Amino acid sequence: MEQTKFMAYLKELFEPLCNQLSLHVGDVIENLCAELATPPLTSSVRVNTLKTPIVSEGVESVKDVLEKYCRERNCSTSISMSVHPLLPDVLLIEGSGPHSDLRLYDKEILVEMTCGQSVLRGADVYGPGILGAPKDLFIGESVSVYADSGNESRKGLVKKYDGPKVYIGNGKACQTRADWFGPSAKSSGLAIRMTDPLYISPSLNEMLLNDVAFPQSLPSLVVSHVLKPTETDRVLDMCAAPGGKATHLATLMRNKGVIIALDRSAGKMKSLKHNVKRFGLTNVHCFHHDSTAACSSKSDDASSQRNFPGPPPYPPAFFDKVLLDAPCSGLGQRPRFNFSINLTDFTSLPLYQKKLLAQAVLLLKPGGKLLYSTCSLSPEENEAQVKWLLSTFKEMILIEQSPVIGYPGLSMFELSREECLKLQRFGPAAFNKQLSSSPLSLDTIGFFIALFEKKN
Repeated sequence: MEQTKFMAYLKELFEPLCNQLSLHVGDVIENLCAELATPPLTSSVRVNTLKTPIVSEGVESVKDVLEKYCRERNCSTSISMSVHPLLPDVLLIEGSGPHSDLRLYDKEILVEMTCGQSVLRGADVYGPGILGAPKDLFIGESVSVYADSGNESRKGLVKKYDGPKVYIGNGKACQTRADWFGPSAKSSGLAIRMTDPLYISPSLNEMLLNDVAFPQSLPSLVVSHVLKPTETDRVLDMCAAPGGKATHLATLMRNKGVIIALDRSAGKMKSLKHNVKRFGLTNVHCFHHDSTAACSSKSDDASSQRNFPGPPPYPPAFFDKVLLDAPCSGLGQRPRFNFSINLTDFTSLPLYQKKLLAQAVLLLKPGGKLLYSTCSLSPEENEAQVKWLLSTFKEMILIEQSPVIGYPGLSMFELSREECLKLQRFGPAAFNKQLSSSPLSLDTIGFFIALFEKKN
């Protein structure tokens, strides 16, 4: 029911744009969902240039991880890797698929939807993700693995599941059914080694990469390069966990200047602090705080300067650069099998994003830059927010970005053609692939970037 309501909402949202482009909205939404159900074939890794200033040295560490991945799977061809032509600290790793010639085995394993999505990005299957398995399964046996795409199956299923499911590849059992269900069930452990996945898309384990490299989506790597922090900047990352962008900014700043990294989730703060420590960064200061209350006119500027870098709130016009990678619907994450999104939650997100944007403007110095990003394809979380900010805060102007790897923003919400050209979108774009400046901007998760400057 939630999916039906949400799809109807998407059609209503995109219909004016589709009419403008002479496209059938039903076909556009269908193609969009089909593309979101597949993983990007290109993975990206950021080399820690503080640890390995010469990127080619980082290549060797990543290559070791890739070779191990291929040895454990029936990879008929080697996985190619190259340095991104516009992002000198980014490695691109080319996967392949779908491999439609795989044999289907009689014995089937059913896994949770989220587990299946991870498998399409290169992961193996672990015990907690299994929903169903045959009783007579032995260790070492070959099985075909399916994901419960409808998110409807009960745990412990014995028979083959006849509900909505997606084939994700073949593997070998490393445990038995008794390890997953019943009184002797294990809480963890490798359950199925995916020897023949539908997509060859290396899972770049952060533990294997240590402090040399960091797996990150390509658009999120573009963010830090577009914001261009300097070694003397005071930077605020308003929603920083788990720390990919904060640690990237810190690396570009050569571990100099100051970055304040805030996040309202206590649980996610652990990941943020772990990544900052893992990269040996001393210019990133992490605080558990909701950024909708990051600025206070009552904060004394002299006192804040004296105690900086201390915890929030901070006085107005305190930061040279502000990054707002806003909490969003995630309607750009790939792969995604299901769109059972609560419509009320989805439509309430823009209000929270506006609260964060208002704080960002207050905290930004005149002449400073604000970067707004989401991992959503929804125009209401993207172009609509750009129009609102420009209309509400006359001191803010939209400025050009560099590097430009994505395609322009959508002509919606009365944004001019010139303004759309200053925005970057990434990922599936059934309505305007012809506007893409690079095929790499399409084979990524869905993402959006806008860059603003505060007038003096």
